[in-house]
Amino acid sequence: MKRRIILGCLLVVGCVVAIIGVMHGKMKKTYASAENFDSSINMQFSLESIQYYLKSEYSSSKSSKYVGNATVKKTYDSFGVIGENMNQTLLNNEWNRVNKDKTVGGTCGVVASTMLIRKYISQNKLPMGQTNQQIFNSLVEYAWKSKIYTSTNNGSTTPLEQKKILNKYLDDKGSKYTANADVMNLWSTSKNYLDDKIEPIVVGLNGYSGGHAVLATDAYILNVKYKTKLVSGIYINHSKNYKVLRICNGWEDTNLKNFNDSTYRYIYFDCVDDLVKLK
Repeated sequence: MKRRIILGCLLVVGCVVAIIGVMHGKMKKTYASAENFDSSINMQFSLESIQYYLKSEYSSSKSSKYVGNATVKKTYDSFGVIGENMNQTLLNNEWNRVNKDKTVGGTCGVVASTMLIRKYISQNKLPMGQTNQQIFNSLVEYAWKSKIYTSTNNGSTTPLEQKKILNKYLDDKGSKYTANADVMNLWSTSKNYLDDKIEPIVVGLNGYSGGHAVLATDAYILNVKYKTKLVSGIYINHSKNYKVLRICNGWEDTNLKNFNDSTYRYIYFDCVDDLVKLK
């Protein structure tokens, strides 16, 4: 994703309610399709709600082109990690309270990087000693010093800029890790980090109102089996896989509400454009 992440870093209130179209196992690219993280069918509270939606979409009760009831089965679940979600607004407000001449907004890339650093600290892979706000402040301060943040752009960051900010933080801490930004092999890299390395990644999402950066903590594959009618009495069996990520969305705070309600959301992998990882 070459463009800056701008509008999508803010929570969209009153999303357009629309239903994704499905044609013989291929998802239509509609205004509210799974390619948009902020569509009406994405950013769900549970994996079960996505499974329920898929079963409904491919069953005869939803469309006459399908026969009987579809089945949805989870066929892959990465080892995953426990993440800590953070509220962008609260972090921004505290920074802005002290730095009135360098206020920020729409800082989803830095918030996602803060969540990434926090997880590495909790795994004893980075030195302890900083609060979430202090980590966020360190990243924001460098963004201003390096002119990634300016008076006309005080929050949006590209994956390459996120990489630069993270590497400055890691270098200052004397860490062995370096940050890397990818736009290729996104699913295989996600599986590798969430299954083999047991480490989270930052992913950039595409939405109809802009982009958004989040922390990915688990990966799944859901298999949908359904039937369509060829001619009377003759049916065709179909099988389609959907890739899903569990994420910390940067709009809630794990420490302020019920953990399950505030921490995780679930999205179709279709809306992922890029990722940032530590290696």
